Amino acid sequence: MADLAISSMVRRELQTHSVILYAGLVTNTLRNSLLWLAHAPLWTVLQRAEAAVAECRNCTPFGRLSVLQISQSGSTAESFSDIKPGQPSTSDHDAMYELGPCRWQVPWTGGDEPAAQGVPEVSPAPGRLSGAAHRPPPLLRVEPCATPGFVTLWVMPEVGCAHDSPLPLSAATVRRLMFNMQRVKHKLEDSITITGPSAALDGPSQIYGGIDMVSCFHLPVWPAAEFRTRHRANQFPPAAARDDICRFGVHLVPTGHKASCKELFEAQLRLSFSRAEVVAAWHMNQHQQTALKRVKRLKNELKKTGAVQLKSYFIKTAVLWLCQDASIESWSSITEAVSMILSWLENAVNRKHLPCFFWAEINLLDGFSAADLEATKDDIGRMREDLTRALLAQCIGQCAMDPLLAGPPEPLIRAGAPSAGSYSQQLLLLHAFLVAPDDVIGEMRLTSTGDGLLAWDAAPLFRLLTDQDMNELFGSYEAVQAWWSQQLSLPPAERPPGLTVPLDTPQGQKELLLNAELHTQACSASIPRWKTVHALLDHLEGQRWKNNNLTLPSKQRCKEWLQDLRNSDLEEKLRRSDQIDSEKVADLAEQWRREMDRYLLDTGLGVDYDILRTQFQDRWWLRQYVLAERLVAEG
Repeated sequence: MADLAISSMVRRELQTHSVILYAGLVTNTLRNSLLWLAHAPLWTVLQRAEAAVAECRNCTPFGRLSVLQISQSGSTAESFSDIKPGQPSTSDHDAMYELGPCRWQVPWTGGDEPAAQGVPEVSPAPGRLSGAAHRPPPLLRVEPCATPGFVTLWVMPEVGCAHDSPLPLSAATVRRLMFNMQRVKHKLEDSITITGPSAALDGPSQIYGGIDMVSCFHLPVWPAAEFRTRHRANQFPPAAARDDICRFGVHLVPTGHKASCKELFEAQLRLSFSRAEVVAAWHMNQHQQTALKRVKRLKNELKKTGAVQLKSYFIKTAVLWLCQDASIESWSSITEAVSMILSWLENAVNRKHLPCFFWAEINLLDGFSAADLEATKDDIGRMREDLTRALLAQCIGQCAMDPLLAGPPEPLIRAGAPSAGSYSQQLLLLHAFLVAPDDVIGEMRLTSTGDGLLAWDAAPLFRLLTDQDMNELFGSYEAVQAWWSQQLSLPPAERPPGLTVPLDTPQGQKELLLNAELHTQACSASIPRWKTVHALLDHLEGQRWKNNNLTLPSKQRCKEWLQDLRNSDLEEKLRRSDQIDSEKVADLAEQWRREMDRYLLDTGLGVDYDILRTQFQDRWWLRQYVLAERLVAEG
């Protein structure tokens, strides 16, 4: 029996726990920071080169900007990505390289309090990562642009400057610094391109959707009073979380508005609400998270047929607004919730106005051409066309090929600790049940198991699978059918256990797809080299898990990396970037080597390593949400 059962109790463990999310973020951040140590001397040299050509070498921030923290952001931090260690994925990694420390002059109040002047930045830990320890942090003035959500930065004069007026800080230079840093670090076969504010990495070494590496500044001021005061049908996110979001502020990333002239585009920075998005995502309930993931998967399926104009950020924005304004009952059906999200997006595109959730004056569609809007609308329409079918395919297809399934599935979801394979399989069947058409649900027999649970026979779900679906799952479905028919012709006592009915029936497909031993036997006997191929896949999967394990490098290993880098062909590495003057390569290589020697000899690397391992700074203030959840649970 492989039936679908639902317990009368919805357990917290079915949700992604914030403790697990936070632990992953901390480990990832710490590991990235330790790996950065070997490249800190290069960062110093590249900044020094920019400072040498600055309009004023006295007050320029370049030479004083450290990478304070490398933070994971986007869907991986919010738990909306499909990334699993060692497995291919369409999601990308978003890494935000926070530069500082800085002091700020800002125009916004974020409420009724007086305008902030000279807002202090949190001081970094001492050591090499602090940058120029004997210079005060630069004082930057923020000037809003005419288009909401974009600003320019101006460097205020300091003692010793020959000028009295502030000088512009070029966002293009900040982008170029990160691009040169990543281009020099990575192999030539890896593609590094500037995409918006990021240096985007893609290449043969990537099994994910790539890595977007973004320079950013933390501006500890909230720019939008409207976010505090707007009417909310639901208290989403909760009032305490909203206050925390505003206290933390925003990030600034180096990219301009697409409709700006070239000169202004090169100077502009965009407000980033990445940290606020993580906090809001952690406050979504399970139904809201599931609906968002389903829409993103629909978009990813659409991408297989060609280019897609609809942005994942638009989907997330729609869900945030609906979490605030739609009734809780609207989320009870996954199919209806997904349809609601698509309708909201469609209406926004028709109005040519998609407001940012954290500052409604920002129109995310501003600057989109008529062709872009039409293509986005077309994408939404195509996602609507076969909504139920696509959702079922996601659930049943994953369930049938679940790589964790190691034995015959248990028939029920039970309290306690179910095996990983059957638990995952049952959860996917539950998702399929929730989006199945009414006539299919009507065929599913409901019975009592005798121990307080109710169970449905899952077989009717499988009649929704087509021969094309089965061929995608098996590669050679006809061969499996032939083997199955041959076995079915044998006396019942001689048949493989669990094989009872023809394969062209829902019950037969259920027997094939949900009985792991029968599934393995059928494929091994009817598909040539199936065992060999799967043994190889198991080996490769194990290697990918090993390679993607986020182990923390030792201090000795960091020193060895730096020594190996010091003894390599530095000029060849610098020539990888077409934005580094070829005539300066030899001099930069020599400076880089001297910086590495100094970093090794004056124990700077060891000091910074000890600081990172013993004084981790939660610069995104996320630990409080883990502690708050634990306190509520314990109370």
